[in-house]
Amino acid sequence: NLPLSEVLAVRACNRESLQWAMQRGTEENDPRHYVHNRIRARLWMRRVADLTKGTRDESVFETQMQSLADEALRSRMEAEMHEALALMEDQIRAFQAEVDRRLEEQETHVRRLVEERVQQELDNVLASEIVKVQTLVEERVRERVSATFRREVRETVRELRDKLDAL
Repeated sequence: NLPLSEVLAVRACNRESLQWAMQRGTEENDPRHYVHNRIRARLWMRRVADLTKGTRDESVFETQMQSLADEALRSRMEAEMHEALALMEDQIRAFQAEVDRRLEEQETHVRRLVEERVQQELDNVLASEIVKVQTLVEERVRERVSATFRREVRETVRELRDKLDAL
């Protein structure tokens, strides 16, 4: 079992080597079997062309062989085109997946930055509100303490006047 590249290299050597290399293998799905059939078909086409050269049948065989070759070329090119399209679609899908992944990363990064910024702003607002509330509470406490102190001083002064008046 020779690899395909070696079978093709032997083809260029001589007739005996080619005959030896062209002996049929046992497996029909073997890539070498496919190459053997292609080589045989080309050899038969060459033989038919040689036999019909210069005869009236030459144009009939030539046209049929040419249409056979054209059909083979067309089907081969269609297969290559389908492979190329499939490859391009795979590449486009891979590109889209990469773009989507990068966009998701960027979205996550931006979301994290926005959340951090919002949290900082909330912390700043909360801190300023705490200072305002603390100042307000301290003022109210001072006012109440002051009011309570004044009231107690007045009561003490009244008591002392009452005691002085009583004396």
